[in-house]
Amino acid sequence: HAASEKLLDLVTMVVEPDSWAVNGGWGSIELFSGSLVVRNTADVHAQVFDLLQSLRDSEAIGGA
Repeated sequence: HAASEKLLDLVTMVVEPDSWAVNGGWGSIELFSGSLVVRNTADVHAQVFDLLQSLRDSEAIGGA
């Protein structure tokens, strides 16, 4: 799905880009059965969470 790919691309470009395998690091992110699966450091997990929360918040504001 194009929107899902855009989300994965956004995360790997915005959150610690050098940590992701697609950019030469070791971390990974993928969609599995409708869930986002992240393999990376705890700090990166926290940053991904914050980014997703910001996206949800902006979507809620935009949709109001």
